Amino acid sequence: TDARLCGKDVPARYELCPTTCPFSAEVQGSFCRFKCVTANQCGQLGTKPNLTIPDVDARICRHCKVSACDECRMEGRKHLEECAVCMPGYYQTKRGECRMYGVWVFEAIGAVAAIIVLVAFAWYLNLECRSRVNQASADLALRENQKKMLQPPEVHGSTPSLYPMGTNLLT
Repeated sequence: TDARLCGKDVPARYELCPTTCPFSAEVQGSFCRFKCVTANQCGQLGTKPNLTIPDVDARICRHCKVSACDECRMEGRKHLEECAVCMPGYYQTKRGECRMYGVWVFEAIGAVAAIIVLVAFAWYLNLECRSRVNQASADLALRENQKKMLQPPEVHGSTPSLYPMGTNLLT
């Protein structure tokens, strides 16, 4: 690895950056162009400004892993990420995470939908558990309805059946 690569705009390559500037940062506005930078230079020197986290394992500058975070910071030597500024529409929690302002609306909609489904299911079970009071009239109605359906001509001695679903009735 060559220390002369530090801070220079180079195309993507297989070799790692030198130990003096071990992190590979993507250049702003250039496709597949990188600079080798130090940890505190991630997001600076013309590299993408939102790639501010130096990843020691992958040796790259990367995005913050905190969801909805606009500006991220590393917390101490533990390499814990904490959000400094959340994106619009989000607020910062005490733990350094970002949470949506209107999340309660979606939770309320979900709760109302769950209640509606439970009520509909209870109603259906209630209908299924009722005794059939007038089964003879229901059977007669089903037979009369069957007679109204479009059926192929009867062959002598066979029971009537419906046309198959794939039949073109327009010909």
